[in-house]
Amino acid sequence: AEIAREPNPPFLQGSSSQGQLIRPLAAYFLSASVLETGVERGLESLFTEAERVERYGFTESELARQKTNLLRGMERSYTNRENRDSGAFAREYTRAFLNGESIPGIEYEYALYQRFVPEISIDEVNRIGQNWIRDANRVVVVAAPEKEGLVMPSEADLAAVLTAVDDVEITAYVDTVNDAPLLAAIPDGSEIVATRTIEGDITEWDLANGIRVVLKPTDFDEDQVQFRGSSPGGTSLATDEDYIAASTATTLISNSGVGAFNAIDLDKVLAGKLANVRPFISTYDEGITGNASTADLETMFQLIYLRFTAPRADDTLYELWEAQTRQALANRDSNPATAFNDAYNRIVTQDHPRQRPPTVAILDQTDLYKSLSFYEDRFSDASDYTFVFVGKIDVEVMRPLVERYLGGLPSTGRDETWRDIGLRAPSGVFTETVYGGIEPRSQTRIAFTGPFDYGNQAERTGIRAMAMVLETRLRDRMREELGGTYSINVGANMNWQPVESYTLSIAFGSDPDRSDELVQAVFDGIEDLKSAPPDDALVSDIRQALLRSFETGFQDNRALLGQLANDYQRGVTPGASIRSYPASAEALSPASIQEDAQQYLNLENQIRVTLMPELQP
Repeated sequence: AEIAREPNPPFLQGSSSQGQLIRPLAAYFLSASVLETGVERGLESLFTEAERVERYGFTESELARQKTNLLRGMERSYTNRENRDSGAFAREYTRAFLNGESIPGIEYEYALYQRFVPEISIDEVNRIGQNWIRDANRVVVVAAPEKEGLVMPSEADLAAVLTAVDDVEITAYVDTVNDAPLLAAIPDGSEIVATRTIEGDITEWDLANGIRVVLKPTDFDEDQVQFRGSSPGGTSLATDEDYIAASTATTLISNSGVGAFNAIDLDKVLAGKLANVRPFISTYDEGITGNASTADLETMFQLIYLRFTAPRADDTLYELWEAQTRQALANRDSNPATAFNDAYNRIVTQDHPRQRPPTVAILDQTDLYKSLSFYEDRFSDASDYTFVFVGKIDVEVMRPLVERYLGGLPSTGRDETWRDIGLRAPSGVFTETVYGGIEPRSQTRIAFTGPFDYGNQAERTGIRAMAMVLETRLRDRMREELGGTYSINVGANMNWQPVESYTLSIAFGSDPDRSDELVQAVFDGIEDLKSAPPDDALVSDIRQALLRSFETGFQDNRALLGQLANDYQRGVTPGASIRSYPASAEALSPASIQEDAQQYLNLENQIRVTLMPELQP
């Protein structure tokens, strides 16, 4: 990671890992993503680092950080042992069956970590590393796009690189660590000036600087607090001239580090801390989201404060990002699915200038310091922010942290909201066929769009249920009866910004020669559902599936946080949609499914895009 962030780095990304190749064989992997003309230089750098490890080993400070992270991660697993989901057990049983991995139990594993990890020495680690890096059984694989004019190095060229590394003068790695505190000056903060308790065990605080804070305690995870803070605005407030810089701001600024720390130093100073904070700027809002263990809440709050008050712009990171993106864009059109997705997005957004696909020309409009300026503007006033915290919350522990760090955020009291930039789905019927690739396979996507009553939970549940019924019936017909496709997906997406609307999409792949036949089967299935209600048994199955999904989904901090944050953004009663969901699912009936099909599967308002193989001469 450090090499990749150097000016003119030999590779754009590099990694080192050890794992299973195929059962029962293990392998050590060195890999890198390089510029198309940089294969030999990247390979040389990878093996130089491997040789550095073989000659000098790792450092004590590197090992100390890894041991700290190992122990902290295991401590979190142990603390939350009563809330492990079924998938974790299933994966463990699978490894035991396939790989012979033992299952002593989390309590025993935790004790083993506590007993042995502190005793791991640097000599032991270096011996293992030197054993992994060997001349025997070594394979070098180069994968590159097949394109005119691109010449790859030969096998002899690659072998010569490996041989040359043996004779290179290499010095020992120096682990540089920034010893500064994460936050040098603790803010004075501001007090909570109002407190409210509302239905659902939710506490609301108003801070003197205007910020609203929402606390929702749960027992889903014994060692986790998740949060989301947001404010209306987003890239909608950027001028057209500055839109590209605005839309790339969080990528460039968040990856540059924060405060006194670049991204590499920040990773080092956070060793052993389970705290993660990420800023975002979307179309209609900006904000910050993240999570932490209960022991690392203060670190989380300090990172929130720094993301607002001390963003960084890293020129070297920008150069690396630009090189990575430029190479990705240069090969973007080689995938036939790109033209297919671009055609669909162009139609559904009416070719809105802010929704067009990325190009090298657009990349030329990026500007690191314009991005920094937009970021600073969006995070310069926290007075209209709402922060929602969900998880293992002790209100009295949170109070001083909220007052100190959120209460210390800048506040100017400006009055603003998001701007309607005119993004709408089209009205009418749109059909387009895209040709790309030589594989004898087609892709079809059919979408229906229109207005929607987003605030009505019954409508949201109804359109999802109708989509599930339609998917089941189309799958039975197109896969089981006609044998025309392996899978078909039907999904509904609802939005409340900039206007309340829905998109219901149907997607499937097939033999190109059967594409028209299967499209007709889709429309026949739609007409059948609109003409007659589905069977009671099918609706009952869908109802039970929705209720099970609700029961499991909202036993999760992330899902609950997402819904509560959405409620506060929309200005509706917090948690009302969650409380009303079971009743809306219970109310589903064959007749209501039919009515939803008639309302939302409007044949006069549809988009159909098909990908077909390129026509051969």
